[in-house]
Formats: sequence, C-alpha cells, structure tokens
Amino acid sequence: SAWRKLDHAFPSNPTALLNLGTVHLAENRLDESQLCFKKARTRDPLNIDSMDQYACLMHTLACSSGLASELNRLAHDLVAIDPKRPEAWLACSLWQDASGDKEQALGNIEKALKLSPRCFLAHRVRGELLSSLERPHDAIISFFKAKELKRDLRSYKGLVTAYLAAGKLKEALISAKEANARLGGCAGAVVLLGQVLASEETTDRDKEKAKILFTKALTLDSTCIDAMTCLADLHSMSGDYIEASKVLKTGLMKHNIDILHVKLGDVLSYAKLYSESLQSYHTALALSPHCETAKNGMERLEKLMRGINPDHENEEEEEDSDLDGDSSEVDASLEGAQFR
Repeated sequence: SAWRKLDHAFPSNPTALLNLGTVHLAENRLDESQLCFKKARTRDPLNIDSMDQYACLMHTLACSSGLASELNRLAHDLVAIDPKRPEAWLACSLWQDASGDKEQALGNIEKALKLSPRCFLAHRVRGELLSSLERPHDAIISFFKAKELKRDLRSYKGLVTAYLAAGKLKEALISAKEANARLGGCAGAVVLLGQVLASEETTDRDKEKAKILFTKALTLDSTCIDAMTCLADLHSMSGDYIEASKVLKTGLMKHNIDILHVKLGDVLSYAKLYSESLQSYHTALALSPHCETAKNGMERLEKLMRGINPDHENEEEEEDSDLDGDSSEVDASLEGAQFR
C-alpha cells in the first residue's frame, strides 16, 4: 500500500512503478505487474534496476503463451545497455529457458552469478533450472543460497520442492516450518507445510492435517492458487471429486486461468463427467493455446470416452516395446544362424 500511495502522489515515477510492479508480481497479479513495468520502461528505457524481476514476469507469460518474443527483446535491450549487469544475463537465461535451451540458460545464469555472486534472484533461477533438469540435489544448494540472501516465499518453495524430489522429507519439513516462522505464517508458507504433509511418504493422518492447512491458507488468502490446487488434489486422491470440483470452481470465480481449468478438467474426468471435463480443457486452451497439460488431458479424455483405459494402454505399450526388443534379438540370432 505504501508504494501505491507513492504512485498516486507522484504518477509515473519510475522507482514507484518498479517497486509496485515487483509487489504485484510477488502476489501473482501478473496483469497489474506488467502494466507497472511497461510504464516504468517507457519513462526510462535505459534503466536496468528491477529488470530481472520484469524478466521473471515475462518468462512466466512466455511459458503460458508459448511466445517469448517480448522476453527476447528485453534480454537483447539489457545486454546492449550494459553487458556487465547481472540483470542482462539473467534475462538472457530466462529467454533461453522459455525457448527450450536449458543448458545455455544455465550458462548465462552462471554469467550473472559471476558478475554478482550475491544476487538472490540469480541463485533462485539457477535452482529452478536445475529442478527442471531433474537435478534436485544441485537445486537444493542454489535455493538454499537464495533464501539465505533474501527470505522470499518462492525461494523457500523451490527449496522445499527440491528436498521432496530428493527424498529428504525431514529437511523439507524443517524448511517449511522455517518459512512459516520467517514469513509470518502467510498463506503461501502455510501451503508449503501442507505440501510436505501431503507427500507420498506421509500417513493418512498427515494428509488430513494437510487438508486443514490448505483450508487455513485459503482463510488467510482466498485467492491463493497453490492452496486451491493442493486441496483439490487431496480431495481427488480420496475419491471426493464433488468437493474437489467445488474448491476449483470457487477458485475460478477469482482466477480465470488455465491451471485451474485444467485441474477441474482432470477432476471431472475422474468423476466420469466427460462432457464437462472436455469443456474445461477447451476453456484452458482458449486462454492458453500452448498449454501442454490441457492437451494431454484432452488426449486422455478422448481415450476414456472411447472406452479405452489410457493408463492400461500405456502399460501395454511398454510391454509391446519389450516384446519388440526381444523378437528383434531372436530374429538377429536366427539370421546369424543361417550364415553358419
């Protein structure tokens, strides 16, 4: 609210706009954040401060839309302005990641860290890249450094997720509890603790506790997307598809986004409400034409509607692949035998 007051007092002040854009980004208000950053860039096109945050926003938008041209332009502009600033190479790294070149993205984030070893955002982005490359142990180191430099929710979220991926449940629980203590028990931190208790290794009792935590998070912040999706997942896992769909439909009244539509489509397909499920996937693709999860959900749904069990079909394909391998070995042996 302080930055909003400053923005009202000094309209179009670049510093106020940049900080307000960063606040909106942290609260997942992407449209408002983009508007602030664009205004700031118009007022001062040579500014590099906070452009790493703007690059993170553009990366999020590029991943959902499949269009990275604006992020590419931003990265090019920042390198042209000053190639010795870490923000420039962080933007390049995010553009390459959005374009599918994760190894090159890692190379450029290393450049950013050489220029500024204490750049928390560069450590966090490095952790996210390593996590996407299924290197959770390396990601843990980066996320740990990021949260030590700045105690922000996304760094804690990355650290907890990496610990869980590495099978370190105890460490994940400690980090989630630390996030709650450091961040004042905000909704996002409460969700992290719930995610640890809801993991595969925990008991049914722990999962019930997780439901309580996700519900508490929604009480603290009724717009928390992670709390909605996690609570819906737990209801769905226990076969309570009606309650899961209620949570998601309530969420869609606040956020008309592809993630929630896809999740609702999944839940409705499990409940065998195929026509409603199909509509949810169509809506998700209308909002985000490049949404792979929506495409995969539709493909799975089409098989179900034809009476094919997609999970069983995948198992059969694996078996057929093994049989093909065995038969080719037999053919090779017979062929060899003919020349003896």
